[in-house]
Amino acid sequence: MKSVRQEEVLRLMVRGLNTGAIAAELGLAPRTVRQHLRAAYDKMGVEDRWQALEWLSRRGRDE
Repeated sequence: MKSVRQEEVLRLMVRGLNTGAIAAELGLAPRTVRQHLRAAYDKMGVEDRWQALEWLSRRGRDE
């Protein structure tokens, strides 16, 4: 289960924001955003942003 902050970061990533823009939007350091993304990727079983986007896209079609 992803944390609330991880969900927020992923939602912004899906909207097309890069790490710096996500950090600015949430008032976080870019390093913190990367840590949240890495934790979310680990929970999703993916390696990177593109795989995460594909995973999220499949999940949306399955629901």
